[in-house]
Order: sequence, then C-alpha cells, then structure tokens
Amino acid sequence: MVFAVGPAGSGKTYTAVAMAVAALKDRRVKK
Repeated sequence: MVFAVGPAGSGKTYTAVAMAVAALKDRRVKK
C-alpha cells in the first residue's frame, strides 16, 4: 500500500489513476 502526501495540485490523483490504468492494460488486475 502506498500513501501519497502533498499539497493540492501536486499530481497525487493523477499518479494513482495512471498506475491503475497501466495495471489494467497489462492485465495485472481485473475490473
């Protein structure tokens, strides 16, 4: 588990979504 801490606008949500999309594309996880 990873916790991202930082001020608003630092890309925390973008990073989480990008990693989730990459995992789905690589079929490492299912919906």
